[in-house]
Amino acid sequence: MHLLLQPLDKGVWDGAAEVIVRLGYPRVNVILPGLLVWLQDLNWPGAMRIADFLSEIGDPIVPHVRDVLKKHKEDEVWIYWLFEQIIDKWDKSKVSQIEEELIDISNGKINDLRAINTLFNHNVFNLVEVKRQLTNKIKGTIIELEELEKKYSGVDCIELERGFKEVLFKPELSRKYHEENKELFSYCGYKSYLQEYIREIEELDKEVSNFA
Repeated sequence: MHLLLQPLDKGVWDGAAEVIVRLGYPRVNVILPGLLVWLQDLNWPGAMRIADFLSEIGDPIVPHVRDVLKKHKEDEVWIYWLFEQIIDKWDKSKVSQIEEELIDISNGKINDLRAINTLFNHNVFNLVEVKRQLTNKIKGTIIELEELEKKYSGVDCIELERGFKEVLFKPELSRKYHEENKELFSYCGYKSYLQEYIREIEELDKEVSNFA
């Protein structure tokens, strides 16, 4: 059975996924943890087929999802796909089994907004609690952004990017330009991330307010 888990040749992954689905549950119970690994990248051949299959299994997959949330909550992409393809399709009885892990994720900064939204939709968090968390996250992020901008005062990220585009198709120059401005590129990237994070918090705040 384990030989069906993403064989060495990616060219046969689609076929392996189809065989797994045809075998069905409970015959594939022994490889459920390995099937969740397949969801680390939905671009992998067979990944969507496996995702659809796992979303239909129900309670037997819950402890394995909980284990991934506990051990790999920092894996942003993998956890994102677990929410997108499995957790967001669960009813309250299944979500309640991973409540502790979701609360832990909600207190962090990776997939935290997905966790908060899930907890709210299943009545674990009420509107007051969600508003409190989102307000604290916005305040903390704004402070972090202000401190970052103060540290790199005078850095123009638009101008930095424009300079890079001017040498983009000159490999030697573009590598040199990027290396010389590596720290500034890092700053601009993280600044953009924080700004996007604030926007996502504000969107979720509006969404829960309208829902309530």
